Amino acid sequence: MQSPPYPERVLTELAARIRKEFRLLQYGRLVLVIRKGRLMQIERTEKQRFTGLDGEGI
Repeated sequence: MQSPPYPERVLTELAARIRKEFRLLQYGRLVLVIRKGRLMQIERTEKQRFTGLDGEGI
């Protein structure tokens, strides 16, 4: 059987980081890039809409 890619402490820290990024997101996308079972990066793309500025928005 293969050992886990991260120690338990690191998994806890990564989970907390992912939860934080998710909480900060209002409208958009959170992408986790994983290679060979390891988290390589977190991409957060947030959309912002501006209404009430001369019509429907920008």
